[in-house]
Amino acid sequence: MAASANVLSSSGQDISNGIFQLLKPAVEQVDTQVQKVRESQLELRQQIEAVTNELQKISEEHQVNIDLEPYVQRLISTKRRVVLISNIVQNVQERLIKLHKNAEKEVIRHKAHSETQKALLDLNIQTQSTSTQSNQPSTSAESK
Repeated sequence: MAASANVLSSSGQDISNGIFQLLKPAVEQVDTQVQKVRESQLELRQQIEAVTNELQKISEEHQVNIDLEPYVQRLISTKRRVVLISNIVQNVQERLIKLHKNAEKEVIRHKAHSETQKALLDLNIQTQSTSTQSNQPSTSAESK
Protein backbone atom coordinates (compact mmCIF):
# COMPACT_ATOMS: atom_id res chain seq x y z
CA MET A 1 0.00 0.00 0.00
CA ALA A 2 2.77 2.42 0.92
CA ALA A 3 4.63 1.68 -2.29
CA SER A 4 1.56 2.44 -4.41
CA ALA A 5 0.89 5.67 -2.47
CA ASN A 6 4.54 6.62 -2.90
CA VAL A 7 4.28 5.96 -6.63
CA LEU A 8 1.09 8.04 -6.84
CA SER A 9 2.65 10.88 -4.89
CA SER A 10 5.79 10.71 -7.00
CA SER A 11 3.87 10.51 -10.28
CA GLY A 12 1.68 13.48 -9.28
CA GLN A 13 4.78 15.49 -8.54
CA ASP A 14 6.34 14.34 -11.82
CA ILE A 15 3.23 15.38 -13.73
CA SER A 16 3.21 18.77 -12.01
CA ASN A 17 6.89 19.31 -12.76
CA GLY A 18 6.38 18.11 -16.32
CA ILE A 19 3.54 20.54 -16.95
CA PHE A 20 5.52 23.37 -15.42
CA GLN A 21 8.60 22.52 -17.49
CA LEU A 22 6.42 22.28 -20.59
CA LEU A 23 4.77 25.65 -20.06
CA LYS A 24 7.76 27.57 -18.72
CA PRO A 25 9.61 27.96 -22.07
CA ALA A 26 6.40 28.97 -23.84
CA VAL A 27 5.60 31.60 -21.21
CA GLU A 28 9.15 32.90 -21.30
CA GLN A 29 9.11 33.03 -25.11
CA VAL A 30 5.81 34.91 -25.17
CA ASP A 31 7.12 37.27 -22.49
CA THR A 32 10.24 37.96 -24.58
CA GLN A 33 8.15 38.58 -27.69
CA VAL A 34 5.82 40.89 -25.78
CA GLN A 35 8.82 42.85 -24.54
CA LYS A 36 10.10 43.19 -28.12
CA VAL A 37 6.67 44.37 -29.28
CA ARG A 38 6.59 46.97 -26.51
CA GLU A 39 10.02 48.23 -27.53
CA SER A 40 9.04 48.44 -31.20
CA GLN A 41 5.80 50.20 -30.27
CA LEU A 42 7.77 52.80 -28.33
CA GLU A 43 10.16 53.28 -31.24
CA LEU A 44 7.26 53.58 -33.68
CA ARG A 45 5.55 56.16 -31.46
CA GLN A 46 8.75 58.22 -31.32
CA GLN A 47 9.13 58.06 -35.09
CA ILE A 48 5.53 59.11 -35.61
CA GLU A 49 6.08 62.08 -33.30
CA ALA A 50 9.22 63.05 -35.23
CA VAL A 51 7.45 62.82 -38.61
CA THR A 52 4.49 64.79 -37.25
CA ASN A 53 6.80 67.52 -35.97
CA GLU A 54 8.67 67.67 -39.29
CA LEU A 55 5.45 67.90 -41.27
CA GLN A 56 4.22 70.70 -39.02
CA LYS A 57 7.54 72.59 -39.43
CA ILE A 58 7.41 72.19 -43.21
CA SER A 59 3.82 73.36 -43.23
CA GLU A 60 4.67 76.42 -41.12
CA GLU A 61 7.89 77.36 -42.94
CA HIS A 62 6.74 76.94 -46.49
CA GLN A 63 3.51 77.93 -47.96
CA VAL A 64 2.98 74.74 -49.89
CA ASN A 65 0.06 74.15 -52.14
CA ILE A 66 -0.31 70.73 -50.58
CA ASP A 67 -2.46 70.64 -47.50
CA LEU A 68 -0.50 68.55 -44.99
CA GLU A 69 -3.11 68.77 -42.26
CA PRO A 70 -4.91 65.53 -43.23
CA TYR A 71 -1.59 63.68 -43.12
CA VAL A 72 -0.75 65.17 -39.75
CA GLN A 73 -4.18 64.11 -38.47
CA ARG A 74 -3.68 60.59 -39.81
CA LEU A 75 -0.31 60.40 -38.04
CA ILE A 76 -1.88 61.60 -34.81
CA SER A 77 -4.63 59.00 -35.19
CA THR A 78 -2.05 56.30 -35.86
CA LYS A 79 -0.09 57.42 -32.82
CA ARG A 80 -3.22 57.03 -30.65
CA ARG A 81 -3.73 53.50 -31.96
CA VAL A 82 -0.08 52.66 -31.29
CA VAL A 83 -0.44 53.92 -27.72
CA LEU A 84 -3.61 51.85 -27.30
CA ILE A 85 -1.91 48.73 -28.64
CA SER A 86 1.09 49.42 -26.43
CA ASN A 87 -1.19 49.53 -23.39
CA ILE A 88 -2.82 46.26 -24.41
CA VAL A 89 0.57 44.61 -24.87
CA GLN A 90 1.67 45.91 -21.48
CA ASN A 91 -1.44 44.38 -19.88
CA VAL A 92 -0.73 41.07 -21.61
CA GLN A 93 2.83 41.10 -20.31
CA GLU A 94 1.63 41.81 -16.77
CA ARG A 95 -0.80 38.89 -17.03
CA LEU A 96 1.98 36.63 -18.27
CA ILE A 97 4.16 37.63 -15.34
CA LYS A 98 1.30 36.82 -12.95
CA LEU A 99 0.67 33.51 -14.71
CA HIS A 100 4.34 32.59 -14.44
CA LYS A 101 4.42 33.47 -10.72
CA ASN A 102 1.22 31.53 -10.07
CA ALA A 103 2.60 28.49 -11.91
CA GLU A 104 5.75 28.59 -9.79
CA LYS A 105 3.67 28.93 -6.60
CA GLU A 106 1.49 26.00 -7.67
CA VAL A 107 4.51 23.79 -8.28
CA ILE A 108 5.96 24.71 -4.88
CA ARG A 109 2.59 24.09 -3.22
CA HIS A 110 2.20 20.75 -4.98
CA LYS A 111 5.72 19.69 -3.97
CA ALA A 112 5.02 20.61 -0.35
CA HIS A 113 1.71 18.76 -0.45
CA SER A 114 3.36 15.67 -1.96
CA GLU A 115 6.14 15.73 0.62
CA THR A 116 3.59 16.07 3.42
CA GLN A 117 1.59 13.14 2.08
CA LYS A 118 4.74 11.06 1.79
CA ALA A 119 5.75 11.90 5.35
CA LEU A 120 2.27 11.01 6.63
CA LEU A 121 2.33 7.71 4.75
CA ASP A 122 5.77 6.90 6.13
CA LEU A 123 4.57 7.74 9.64
CA ASN A 124 1.47 5.60 9.13
CA ILE A 125 3.60 2.69 7.96
CA GLN A 126 5.90 3.03 10.95
CA THR A 127 2.93 3.18 13.31
CA GLN A 128 1.37 0.10 11.74
CA SER A 129 4.69 -1.71 11.86
CA THR A 130 5.18 -0.82 15.53
CA SER A 131 1.62 -1.82 16.47
CA THR A 132 1.94 -5.11 14.58
CA GLN A 133 5.17 -5.93 16.40
CA SER A 134 3.73 -5.07 19.82
CA ASN A 135 0.61 -7.23 19.18
CA GLN A 136 2.68 -10.32 18.31
CA PRO A 137 3.44 -12.56 21.31
CA SER A 138 7.05 -12.82 22.22
CA THR A 139 8.84 -16.09 21.28
CA SER A 140 10.48 -16.33 24.69
CA ALA A 141 7.09 -16.27 26.42
CA GLU A 142 5.84 -19.12 24.26
CA SER A 143 8.74 -21.39 25.12
CA LYS A 144 8.02 -21.18 28.88
